[in-house]
Amino acid sequence: MSETIEIAPSTTLVASYREQKMEWNQCLSEFIDNSFDARAKRVEIIIQGKRLTIRDDGDGMRDITAAVQLGNHTEHRHKSAKMAVGMYGVGAKGAAIRLSDRMQIETVHHGKASSLSVDWAQLEKSGSWRIAAPSVRDAAGEPSGTVITCDPILPDRSTPRDATWRDLGLTFMPALTSGLQVVFQVNGKRRLIIPAEIPLMSECVEDEFEIDGKQVRIRIGIRQDNAEVTFEKFALCYGHRCLCLTDIGTGTFNASRMTGRIDLGEGWRPNTYKDGLNGLDVLADPIFERIKPLLEKADTMARVVHCDKIRSEVESVVNENLKLGHVREKRPGEKGQKEGTSKPAATGGRRRNATAYDPFSTGSVEVTGDPAGKPHKAVVLHFKNGDGRLIGDCSFHGKTAKVTLDMSHETVREAVETSNHMALMHLMTTLLSHQDDLQTDASQRRLFAKGDFLESFSKALKLFTSKGDSK
Repeated sequence: MSETIEIAPSTTLVASYREQKMEWNQCLSEFIDNSFDARAKRVEIIIQGKRLTIRDDGDGMRDITAAVQLGNHTEHRHKSAKMAVGMYGVGAKGAAIRLSDRMQIETVHHGKASSLSVDWAQLEKSGSWRIAAPSVRDAAGEPSGTVITCDPILPDRSTPRDATWRDLGLTFMPALTSGLQVVFQVNGKRRLIIPAEIPLMSECVEDEFEIDGKQVRIRIGIRQDNAEVTFEKFALCYGHRCLCLTDIGTGTFNASRMTGRIDLGEGWRPNTYKDGLNGLDVLADPIFERIKPLLEKADTMARVVHCDKIRSEVESVVNENLKLGHVREKRPGEKGQKEGTSKPAATGGRRRNATAYDPFSTGSVEVTGDPAGKPHKAVVLHFKNGDGRLIGDCSFHGKTAKVTLDMSHETVREAVETSNHMALMHLMTTLLSHQDDLQTDASQRRLFAKGDFLESFSKALKLFTSKGDSK
């Protein structure tokens, strides 16, 4: 018989766990997972000074030693255990090590009460994984459940902030919306964790289907205008937990207005950290096929809103730097107000960000607000979907120049999609200059005298470079 050796991990593994970055919401989630896996209806989290207590009314622990032995996971025997989130035997132990030096567990399961303590710091120093055996007593008639105490909380842990409880409201959205409760109490102040809600949708797709025998249910749609954005993308849910937010199934479409929830049935397997899914990519095509019409519509709506925002920002800078109906600057040797090079000047216009959109109209943002309070117009910007042959066109209407950029032209489309304001201002100035140069009547010129295109265009670009938003 060949010789064998012991390869149990060193207790320095405790220090390794302690160095891991785990936020409050991640640590508490591990304990809550175990409670809900044990069919708890209510979980209480109590922080008093430097002591943390987690209490639940679940089934209790059948094997209390599994709760402190890294890698040991005890399967639950009830029917809903098929959708249990805990499956690797590391989550809550790692969280306990990261939160405190000592952990005390008391549990009641099927009329038997067990208690066990572990001092992680002492365990690391001793070099041995041996601890005192759990104490067991008869608990006939006592309600089942578990109480875990971590005391003292490590010095590097400050009191959880409000964001912690909001994050837990998203993580346990499936559980909380089904009627389960998580209550937290910090230094005497008691509150109920509120589940995150899917933003209101103007229209949606609801469907159930299977992938390799595993069930998937979706409710995905377009977020209503002015709806509160509680979260972005789709909530990917398994059992009682939201694993992550994902845009799976949206392809290359702009999905910024899409929202919803994807629920996974039995057979799917969350990853070790419960923040994703093993084999997530297989969901992409089936979801895409079902929501493609909504994606196309949402993509158009998002582009319109994006264009409105860019339009108002670019109009503002252009109007601040180019004063159409120009101020002429004299050339050397010239007398009076003859034709010469335009001198771009600030208009004093104010920027007004777009707050609404019309998917069926290009529209424009009017720039108003001169010192006297009288409205004036200089340049307005529109977008269109043309044939893409030219970057756009320009026309003059009284004192207003209307510039229309063609989104079908690759350069324009890329500038809009990347919010490249400088490129858009260059394109606008090109069209303004081109249109001005076409005027045969010198009195109708806005920017420069005939033949002075290069000089005036160069001056305009310098102004944008120094004052414009060049992102």
